[in-house]
Amino acid sequence: MPWGDGIPKIRCFSLTDIHDFESCPFRFFVRHNLERKAEIDDSSPSMALGTLLDESIKLFLTSNALSFGVDYLPNIINGALAKMKYNVSEKGSRSFYYKHMDFINDEIVQKANEVFKKYYEALDGKIKKSLGEVGFCEYVIDCEDGKLKFWGGPDTFELGDDGVPEVVDYKYHENPERGVSRLDMDLMPKMYILLSAKKLQDKGYSKARFVVRQWSQPTDDSLWEDFDLTELDSISERLKSKVQKILESKDLSFCEKSFCRACKSEKRVEYIKQLEDKKMINLSADVLYTP
Repeated sequence: MPWGDGIPKIRCFSLTDIHDFESCPFRFFVRHNLERKAEIDDSSPSMALGTLLDESIKLFLTSNALSFGVDYLPNIINGALAKMKYNVSEKGSRSFYYKHMDFINDEIVQKANEVFKKYYEALDGKIKKSLGEVGFCEYVIDCEDGKLKFWGGPDTFELGDDGVPEVVDYKYHENPERGVSRLDMDLMPKMYILLSAKKLQDKGYSKARFVVRQWSQPTDDSLWEDFDLTELDSISERLKSKVQKILESKDLSFCEKSFCRACKSEKRVEYIKQLEDKKMINLSADVLYTP
């Protein structure tokens, strides 16, 4: 991850940051502006399983395991788990995998093996060829008041049957229908294509396709959108405008949902006071201090 480029972290945005702001501004301010996400991010058995599966498909593709057969999949999953554990041992609570490790046990590993095997067999082993490791992606936009950065990235780059590179995000949904209904198929494809564009252009491609692959629906190929990598200015401008409005906003509100660890945090008052002290919010009603 390229630090030291002079762009303040408060001007760096992931897709999750934008979604946070739209669903719960308070959660956004705590995670993004105060950089306290390690205190309020959470996981679940389903999320941990999805993360293990995502890391497994990345390893499967980049290790050229396509020819090894279904019996080799447990080795891939164990390798992905080892990578996650090592990352946590190195970074501690700063690791992306930190919260998930609380839920990964023998049962989750066994479930991952079952899901991956069913996925592999449903496709008759015909998983698409990797175009190389994705790594960390970023896209910088120049603004009058300084630079903005988008960062993050998809799970894999794969070669489509028609030769068009596919920017792929894998999703695990226990309830596929409900999971698909919650996908942001407007912003997500645009963000991930923008983040992936330079790497794909460096490989010689001028077009790309964003694809969502569902672990529980292997043959569903309905979630995709094609893009011309040479004509992304309108997408860049749209994301720039959206983020500039977020940066200008100091209006605090709370989703108050039972599962929101920001709204329900014991540190809620502390967070609000810190936001006020840093002049990141406008707040006039003391009643907001009390959940």
